[in-house]
Amino acid sequence: MEKVETNESWLWSPSLRVGVDAIDEDHKQLFKLFNDAHSLCREHKRFQS
Repeated sequence: MEKVETNESWLWSPSLRVGVDAIDEDHKQLFKLFNDAHSLCREHKRFQS
């Protein structure tokens, strides 16, 4: 499997909706958290190089 270097897989998409507004909002926040953590890790690695 090819390694993906972008964070596209971390982005929220309307196709991910489960149909329950409270859960969908929680999932959006969770995806944002994943994206933020991923971005911080990439920045940290960049500064270590």
